[in-house]
Amino acid sequence: MTAILRYIPYILAILSFRSNSSSSDSAKEKRGGISLGAVFGILAGYHLLKSSFDSTVSEREKSDIESTEVLIAQRIYLACNQTIAGVDVGTDELALYQIATEIGTKELFDNITKSYQRQYSESMITRLQNELGNKYTFFVSKLAFNSKSNPTTQPQLTFSKGDVLSASRAVNGYLTTDSTRVFATFEAGEKVGTYQGSTTDLRVKGADGKLKNVYALMYVERFFVKPYYVYVEKSKLYKQ
Repeated sequence: MTAILRYIPYILAILSFRSNSSSSDSAKEKRGGISLGAVFGILAGYHLLKSSFDSTVSEREKSDIESTEVLIAQRIYLACNQTIAGVDVGTDELALYQIATEIGTKELFDNITKSYQRQYSESMITRLQNELGNKYTFFVSKLAFNSKSNPTTQPQLTFSKGDVLSASRAVNGYLTTDSTRVFATFEAGEKVGTYQGSTTDLRVKGADGKLKNVYALMYVERFFVKPYYVYVEKSKLYKQ
C-alpha cells in the first residue's frame, strides 16, 4: 500500500498534464499563475529526488561496518525482524536485552538511534516501543550506562509483601498444589504478579542439605483467567 501511495504524485502529474493539454484556448492564454500539472510535477520530482537521496544515505551508512553504532543498529533491526526460512517469527527480545548491556554511554545510544534512522528511515525508539510494549522500560533499565551513572535506575532485587514483580528473564510459574507442574511461563520483562512476602517463600534444599533455591509465592492476575497462586524462582524476579 505504501508503495502505491508513493507513486500517486507521478500519476496525478501525468493526468494533470494531459488535462492541461486539452484545455480551452482561453485557459492557455493565461500567464499569471502556475498550472496544476506543474505543481504535481514539482511534487513528483521532489519525491523522486528524496527517495534517491534517502536510498543513497541508507546504503552508505550500512556499508560502514567498522562503525560500532552502525553495527549495533543493524543488530537491533535484525532482532526486531527475526525470520526463519523467510517467515517472520517476531522479535528476539533476549537479543535486544543483551544488546542493551553493551551500550555503555548515552552518547553511543544517541549515535545508534541516528544511525538506525539513516539506515532504515524509521525511529529506533518508536520501533522498540512497538515491539516490546510495556517491556520497553525493562530494555531501558538494561542499558549499561544506566547502571553506571545512575544506580537508582537498576531493578530492585529486595522485595516486600505487596510488591508487583516482573521477570528479569524467562521463568516458570509452578502450581502451589503441585510444584512439579508448570502452570505458566513468564517472558523477560513481563509482569508476573504480587509478591506474598518472605514468610511465604519456598526454600528448596539439595541432597547435601544446603539451600539450593528460593521460590517466591506470587499472586497472578491475567485477563480472562481466574487469579491464581504460583511459585516463581525468586532470583529471576525484579521490581522497578
